[in-house]
Amino acid sequence: YGGDPNNIVVIGQSAGGHVACMTIFRKIQRKLFREKAMLESNALSEPESGREQQWMDEGWSASDLRGFSVISSPLSLGSLIKPSFERIGFHDDLVHRMFGFQKEKYDPFLILENLGSEEEKEQFAKELPPMSIYQGLEDKTVAHQVSEAFYRELHQIKSDVTYVPYANWSHTDPILEGPMDGDHRLHKDLFDDVNNWSTSPDLAWPVDDPRVHQKLCPHFLVKIARFVNPF
Repeated sequence: YGGDPNNIVVIGQSAGGHVACMTIFRKIQRKLFREKAMLESNALSEPESGREQQWMDEGWSASDLRGFSVISSPLSLGSLIKPSFERIGFHDDLVHRMFGFQKEKYDPFLILENLGSEEEKEQFAKELPPMSIYQGLEDKTVAHQVSEAFYRELHQIKSDVTYVPYANWSHTDPILEGPMDGDHRLHKDLFDDVNNWSTSPDLAWPVDDPRVHQKLCPHFLVKIARFVNPF
């Protein structure tokens, strides 16, 4: 489509953020496995012509990304998210079935927690793009403790990761109720991420444009929506 594959920022919300995170993590795991296997193979025998290129020719790498912003996402599928999942009917047996009875394989927090040596952690962190984690503190679908725990685990091995909590916001406030009420805090934060990470010319947030702060419906309707919204 004419885009620059070396100038991409990935943004994912809720399950989309989880899928994007797992895609990035899996890509890193496969790359590190290939590199280790190649080194072991080269130590045993002289590599065949073009063999190294075959090992490494796997398309894009996570390190190609300029950054990754994740919003209200289940970045840990363990005990911290269990109460909020059960509240909406996602009991443990159902969650396990959703992930083909291999839930642990699709848990970003566990992947970080199971990194072994300091060298492995350093290699993993080196492949990761900068990350921003956004989370509403009144989220009833993904408890904010999930994002906080993931952030703490990741921050131990990677410095360029940030966690931004939004007071009084639910699971959908950043993308629905907030913008409908003229509150574009998330959009401004994502805008700043793209500006900081990408190599595009600096863009200016239209502070003085009245359309940025325009409400899409009366405030009392947003308040009613927040009251009835189960998320």
